[in-house]
Amino acid sequence: MSRILAPYIKESKHGALFAWGTATSFQLGEREGGKTPTQVGQVPTSAALVATSNMHTVVVTGAGSVWTSGVGSGGRLGLGSNSSQAAFHEVHALRSLRVTWVAVSDNHSLAVIDSGAVFAWGCNRFGQLGLGPPGGKGAAAVGEFELAPRRLLLPTKTCIVSAGAGVHHSVLVS
Repeated sequence: MSRILAPYIKESKHGALFAWGTATSFQLGEREGGKTPTQVGQVPTSAALVATSNMHTVVVTGAGSVWTSGVGSGGRLGLGSNSSQAAFHEVHALRSLRVTWVAVSDNHSLAVIDSGAVFAWGCNRFGQLGLGPPGGKGAAAVGEFELAPRRLLLPTKTCIVSAGAGVHHSVLVS
């Protein structure tokens, strides 16, 4: 599943994560950036997939766990809070699942799991999470911001294999 999704972060042959450039939003998993590739040490297992935005980075390990770093406002890190993180932290809501694909925009993220289901988190101001428009009551209530991943309701027997995230929209491929 080696796929590079951003020009400034890459995967090595052994799963080590290297990053460079600006780190003003902690998006490199380090407090400071640089002009040459430097290994990022916080991801505890081999990195297999990475997706980045101006505000955050999402890493998927070979085992399918998800780790995020960057600006946390609006829930974009999926950690259950608005806190920013200079180091990578595991997205606990996805811990028991095997993620095979991620997509990020500046304000939201999507994760596809091995069964073809999709989880979304972050800003939903324009309905880009696929959870419906902000509003509603009770368990079906959808907020303007989802601080932790929520599973999308897809048509029966739909198996998603990849996803894309734009500023105000998302796209899935079955």
